[in-house]
Amino acid sequence: MRNRIISLFLIIVLAAAGSMPLFERFTITNEKSGSLVFQDRVEKYREFHTSFTHSVNRTPVNEYYRISEGKLVLQKATFYSYGAGMPEAGEYGSSKPSIINGMVQIDNINKVFPKFTIFAGINANHSLNTNDSEIFFSQFVKPQTPVTFEVKKVSLITLIRSYWSKK
Repeated sequence: MRNRIISLFLIIVLAAAGSMPLFERFTITNEKSGSLVFQDRVEKYREFHTSFTHSVNRTPVNEYYRISEGKLVLQKATFYSYGAGMPEAGEYGSSKPSIINGMVQIDNINKVFPKFTIFAGINANHSLNTNDSEIFFSQFVKPQTPVTFEVKKVSLITLIRSYWSKK
């Protein structure tokens, strides 16, 4: 009887420990379903950018972020021309736009977000990019789905589930 009680206690402790959010990860959540659709090591995404094709002027738009103290910091934005929905001069504080390699570039934005949401476009071909990878939003959500980027702690169970779903 005593062994059963100890075994039950250990199972409860392990289940509780496995469900506690302990591991800091870079995450993307499908806001329609509430499900975590992407997670990886923060170190791998210490600097990343999102890209998409602008719906009106059909040119690339890039937003460059870094992760600092668990927050997402918008560093700069690049695009070929102004159009509907594009930032205007002065919208990012004192940052002034310049032209670099034919693209408008706004540097030193340094706007901090605890998290941010992007709606995956129908024809925008949104992607998450690092120096060595490009992941299209279409790999994990349907068009017109809002996805939220965030650094948060996840449980061991979430890590295991994510690992097995990639297989």
